[in-house]
Amino acid sequence: MLQKKVLTYEAVCDSEAFKILLPLVPENLEIVGIESKPLSLLIKDAVKLIKKEFNIK
Repeated sequence: MLQKKVLTYEAVCDSEAFKILLPLVPENLEIVGIESKPLSLLIKDAVKLIKKEFNIK
C-alpha cells in the first residue's frame, strides 16, 4: 500500500498541471509553517487561488 501512495505522490508532483493541496492533518499532528484552518476556510482559499490563477472574477 505504501508503494502505491508513493507512486501516486510522484505522479502528482511530476505533473506540470496547476495544483492546489489542502493540508488535511489529524488534530494530534502539527506541521510547522502550516496554519491550522477549518476545511471550509481551506476551500475558500483554494477557490481564491483558482480564480487568481485562471483570471476568473
